[in-house]
Amino acid sequence: MRESPAPAEGIERHRAELRVLDEDAFLAAVRAIPALADSDAPLWEQEVSWEDAYRLLAAADVIGERGWVEAIVPVFERVARGDLFETMQSVRHGPEQAAGAVQLAALLEPLTRHPRAGTRQWSVRELGIARQRSSL
Repeated sequence: MRESPAPAEGIERHRAELRVLDEDAFLAAVRAIPALADSDAPLWEQEVSWEDAYRLLAAADVIGERGWVEAIVPVFERVARGDLFETMQSVRHGPEQAAGAVQLAALLEPLTRHPRAGTRQWSVRELGIARQRSSL
């Protein structure tokens, strides 16, 4: 059995693939990432699930690097409920870099009513960090 790559290696590999895309291709690539299962789901024992998580986190980073605000909502629509050993926490940094607090709040506030629990969890968490009055 081969040893799984470290999360940072997997994220960086996906980041390198995603950062060379144009904005339309990047958005399509983000939308092709399946919504991540809740962190207590047994499928996290499979490496393919982790690859999807690493690709999603890499996409969040590229959003920050390239300033592609349009991809923020699709990323948050795919995050897992729970933290997956503290990996989901980093989903916020790229979107924070790409959008100011007011713009980010405007994008995430509607997601607080999203049908996916992970989307609601991480949107509300980020809104708490952003501390915009509109989010109350």
